Amino acid sequence: MKKYRVGVIGLDHWYWADGLIPGILKHPRLKLAALYDSEPWRLAASGYAPKAERVVRTPAGITDADDIDVVVSLLPCPASARWLARAAKNRKALVCNKPLAMTVADGKRIVDALRRTGRPSFTLEGGAALSGRTALIRKIIRSGAIGRPLTAFASMRGSMPMAWRDRGGKSGRKNWGWWVDRKLVPGGAWIDHSIYAIAEFGRYLTDSPAKVAATFANISHRSSMPGLEDYGIAVYTYRRGTVVTMEYDWIGRMGSSHSIVGDRGAIRWDGGIPWGFLEVRSGRAVKKMKVPPNRENVLGHLVRCLDSGVETAHPARAGLENLRIALGAYKSARTGRTIRL
Repeated sequence: MKKYRVGVIGLDHWYWADGLIPGILKHPRLKLAALYDSEPWRLAASGYAPKAERVVRTPAGITDADDIDVVVSLLPCPASARWLARAAKNRKALVCNKPLAMTVADGKRIVDALRRTGRPSFTLEGGAALSGRTALIRKIIRSGAIGRPLTAFASMRGSMPMAWRDRGGKSGRKNWGWWVDRKLVPGGAWIDHSIYAIAEFGRYLTDSPAKVAATFANISHRSSMPGLEDYGIAVYTYRRGTVVTMEYDWIGRMGSSHSIVGDRGAIRWDGGIPWGFLEVRSGRAVKKMKVPPNRENVLGHLVRCLDSGVETAHPARAGLENLRIALGAYKSARTGRTIRL
């Protein structure tokens, strides 16, 4: 069967690089054909350069190459959007960094190019589409066990983003990386994690937000990351009435907590629930349910879609919609008004 040739542009989103590139190297249907990164020290430190067929000097050596089937971008948002749009015009399948772009207009260029070519794409905040947890939560809600979903809550009290592989300064460049540069990201702590939650809750509830009210603040890092928030809270009202609160920061270091409350019961995970389980309350009954394995991983899913010529479960157009929903919260915080979506 055909081997798909993959080009990776940028190692900036290091934890996705460390997840995807070893997966590409191990997958029997994928070949790491080309690799680009702007920093020679990072290429050397990663150990990936010798494993690629070639290392190129510019992203164009991948986006414009006739022998590349799939382009994976892990660049910061502005460069990622620009090169992904170019790759899409050149009929490449895409794996897109998150968020998809700085603006909806920038993201739309990618989506429009993909629409013209019909090539599949996947945006990296969309793992919920392949998740065993998502499948279980959807099954519980559809069964009526918790009744009509009334409210939901998603929170991650985290720490500052770490620069590329910077545990203990191993990279030699100890800093917080591109995620705290307002020229490279559309927002700070809140969108860093909410972009995943927006994708997840859309699937859990089979619904989309109608309006949002949000507050963002820079509480602890005013001098080091001006113009970006280290704390944010947004309250979305979905079209069927569920009120979903998303709260994220880079100051708490307390981990995650999630819940969905219905008129007959509730589901919660993280926040004291053993990893890999959900707690489900239905009437007076309380039980823990083991989360099933994920249906597929990103690379396996992409290969299947390439083989069959169908779109992925979370394409660039879904990433564009997630970005639009997230940017609505920033507009609300900036204007002090509830924003209709």
